[in-house]
Amino acid sequence: MTSDLPTLPDGVTSAVRVPILMAKIGRAIEHRLDQNIIRLGLTPRNAALLQVIAAHPDAIQKEIAQIAALDVSSVAWHLKQLEGDGFLERQPKKTGLHGARHHLTRKGRSAMLQIEDAQEDLATKLEPLLRIEELRRLARALEIKA
Repeated sequence: MTSDLPTLPDGVTSAVRVPILMAKIGRAIEHRLDQNIIRLGLTPRNAALLQVIAAHPDAIQKEIAQIAALDVSSVAWHLKQLEGDGFLERQPKKTGLHGARHHLTRKGRSAMLQIEDAQEDLATKLEPLLRIEELRRLARALEIKA
């Protein structure tokens, strides 16, 4: 059975091989997801902000920035871009609330569903390669709680 996993030259020790292979696998997964996001007319950063807004629909710009770990000015720029592209709509602030709320439009919800489908598809393809016990062993080896 041939593997699509990256390979390294002979002579590279396991202490070096494992982190390098994991980094390559991570980059390959990220690249595959980014390709799907770009096909939707989004950048990876914009897609991440859509995911934050979908998960926190009443969050104001400052809260979105905190959740996404970005500068408020950067979030403001991206939100304006998403709004202009029709993925978001801004709800005017109500009395007593600070800042406008942002909500996904039909186009934004459709994009989110497609992103989630791409993530699920990739997970389905990876699942046979990494069984749950293998993931647990890997997590233990990396000292990560799973």
